Amino acid sequence: MPIIDVIFEKLEANRKEHQTPAAADFKINSNSAIKKIEKKDVSGVEAIVVHFEFTTNYTPDVGDIKIGGRVIYIAPKLTDAIKEEKGRTTFKDMNAFQEVQNVILRASTLQALWLAKEARLPMPIQLPSVVIEQPKSEDTKKGYA
Repeated sequence: MPIIDVIFEKLEANRKEHQTPAAADFKINSNSAIKKIEKKDVSGVEAIVVHFEFTTNYTPDVGDIKIGGRVIYIAPKLTDAIKEEKGRTTFKDMNAFQEVQNVILRASTLQALWLAKEARLPMPIQLPSVVIEQPKSEDTKKGYA
């Protein structure tokens, strides 16, 4: 079933003031976490609202990125998609969970790219680049002797 909306409630990028090491010296770790799942009436339709947090941390500590928000998801039968146990709501349908997690990762990664650019932090994912190989010297070419 469809994802209706992704709503960002918190977009934060912190850059520490010190010399930035070369890009190859960074270790970048991005994670997402579901903070809360709830049933809610959205425009007359019962929906699942998933509250999430996405973080990007850098080693060495040159800054961080924190993104928080909600995903609104509509399932044909909410009782088939989520379950409530011990006062906590979790996903029962792993396909719904996968779809929600993928949307969180995609939307948050795009926002994190923009925040990293604005805060002058290293990009949280590797962007495509062109690499030009040097021509091989005559000694390394194979041929007939």
